[in-house]
Amino acid sequence: MAREAGDAAHWGSVCVGINVRMHRRHHHARPLWRRGRVVEVHGAGLRATRHCVRPIDVPVPSGEPPLADGPGGGGKVAPLDHGPHEVASIGHLTGLFSSRLIKSTVFITVAYTVCGFVYYGHIFIYPILLEEEYHMEVREAYGTMMIGVVVEIATVLACMVIMDVPGIGRRGAMASGFVACFVVACLVTLSQNVSQFVFLNSAVRALIEGPFTVIYIYAGELLPSSHRATGISFCNSFGRIAAMGAPVVTTWAEENSIIVVFGLFAGAAGLGTLAIILFKRETLGKPLVELVEDLEDDEDEEKKPLL
Repeated sequence: MAREAGDAAHWGSVCVGINVRMHRRHHHARPLWRRGRVVEVHGAGLRATRHCVRPIDVPVPSGEPPLADGPGGGGKVAPLDHGPHEVASIGHLTGLFSSRLIKSTVFITVAYTVCGFVYYGHIFIYPILLEEEYHMEVREAYGTMMIGVVVEIATVLACMVIMDVPGIGRRGAMASGFVACFVVACLVTLSQNVSQFVFLNSAVRALIEGPFTVIYIYAGELLPSSHRATGISFCNSFGRIAAMGAPVVTTWAEENSIIVVFGLFAGAAGLGTLAIILFKRETLGKPLVELVEDLEDDEDEEKKPLL
């Protein structure tokens, strides 16, 4: 009795937020599920709802290996099959370069790399420039950086709204941030006084924060569930490398000229703009894809305008 009560309590925890009592009728049974779909396995169906999934007892075919022990022991329960949500492997990594995913992989990698280089490179070199060009004390220079934080918050809030507007979407929000960052980075070198320099530099970091925010959402929507975690980790690793290398590159650039520093930032933002123009997939209003095979072919893919 105690064992059966423990089994019932275990299965009641499967549904999130809903207490559901589940019963197994056969001694050898395998509960199976598939989110949001009706599945038939060996003649038995699956009843599913939006909120929870109720496993149906399916007799284990002959010839299969013994089932794993359940929470109460006795060899009654087998591990659940989670479909496309598999453990990361070399196959997942190589799948990112398949014909259906290669464009998304390259675009996400470029976006992470550009955002990481500009954002963290600017954070590092900006106080140094204030000290070298306008002879600010270190404490005052770092205090001036807080002005950019206010502008960053406003930019993030604006992107949260803009990326959900039909006709703009994720691509339009990222494109506007990259273009604006490119223009402002070019204007920084024309600053005539410290006020202009502070204002434009605050805008540079805030504007790149827009695409940096959107790409975390956009990347998860571009990749199918079967490759999402592996893909985001792989692509974002290049952004981390760019962020680590940015201080070295910007320090070298600052030793040559301030024009070289902001030329690098403008060039990176221009690369991001080019990537978003060439990449055509928009995910606003579309369901998440579970498998690579569910992705549309390039020739069938609807071309979305940026704005």
